[in-house]
Amino acid sequence: MPIAKANQSESDPANRQANGRFGMGNKGGPGNPYNGTVQKLRAAMVSAVSEEDIRAVIGKVLDQAKEGNLAAVKLLLSYTIGQPHQTVQPDRVDLDALEIQDQSELKQALIDQRADFRARFKAARN
Repeated sequence: MPIAKANQSESDPANRQANGRFGMGNKGGPGNPYNGTVQKLRAAMVSAVSEEDIRAVIGKVLDQAKEGNLAAVKLLLSYTIGQPHQTVQPDRVDLDALEIQDQSELKQALIDQRADFRARFKAARN
C-alpha cells in the first residue's frame, strides 16, 4: 500500500493514485529547464547563418575532401550518401541463423508455458 505524504489530500490531482499512476490533471515533471535557452540559441544561430554561408562552408569541406583530408571525406560522404549499412559476415551466417531459431524456440516455449499456467490457474479456480 503506498504511503501518502501527510500534507497532501486525496483529492489533490498532483498526488499519485493508489496504484501509483499519476492522478487526473497531473502534468508530470517540469521537463528540461534548459530547453528554452537552447531553443533561443539555436534560433540565433539559424538567423545568423545565411544560405550563402552554408554553401561556402560546404565548398570548403568539398575542397578539403578533394585534397585528401579523410575527416572531410567522411563528413561529406556521411551527409550526402549516408552511413554505410552493416555488412554481412559470411563466417557468421549459419551462427546468426541458429541464434534466430533459438530465439524463436524460446519465445514459443514461453508462450506455451504461459498458456499452461493459465490453464492450471483456471482449473484451480473452478
